Amino acid sequence: MAYETISRKEFLSKKADYSDLLVHLIKEDRLKPVPAISVLETILKERTLGAFHHHCWFSAALDDNADLKDTSSKYFVVCFTETPLHSIAILLKDVIGKINWYKPYGLVFKKEYISDKGGNPVFYVREWDTIAPLRRLLKKDTAANTRKLLALVSKSNKDFDFHWEREWRIVGDLQFDLKDIYCCLCPSGEIKYFEKIFEPVTFIDPLWQEGVIRDKLEERGID
Repeated sequence: MAYETISRKEFLSKKADYSDLLVHLIKEDRLKPVPAISVLETILKERTLGAFHHHCWFSAALDDNADLKDTSSKYFVVCFTETPLHSIAILLKDVIGKINWYKPYGLVFKKEYISDKGGNPVFYVREWDTIAPLRRLLKKDTAANTRKLLALVSKSNKDFDFHWEREWRIVGDLQFDLKDIYCCLCPSGEIKYFEKIFEPVTFIDPLWQEGVIRDKLEERGID
């Protein structure tokens, strides 16, 4: 049986679980609530996504080990998800056993842009014999390239498994211009407000159906 040869672009367009976009979803701390709308507005005004915490396998050691605490901020990251835009809504749902901090606000960038800024997919590790040599690196080497590697390592086993988030990370803050943004996310009732203040950025509601999202992006000349 002969199979049709297609281009890489066509192949990726047919692969429904693939996206060439990366989404930074905004969290809202339920213990110290700052409205997500205010967080997004501040990010866009300051043109900066701040790295405020580390999320790697070694987070406990970085917080508790006196020898590592002084360098723990070097592992702070900004996080993104590869989840396609039309599936982002599922990440906003509460899941049994997992507290959901995400709100329907965020920024979307081309994957190529984040890669050029030093972003990488997270390395999910399941076995102890894989993590052991990396733990030794944590204690011995504080070079910037080593920290970047370790900041990307996350646990993925039967007790703790979030690899389905398909996460990417940038070590340190991400500074950007409005023109670098592919689009932004917010509830539909706030789109006019944001688009007036942050022209020419396009805003979509992550709860929209795929066709509605596509139509809005095409209307604004975004492919």
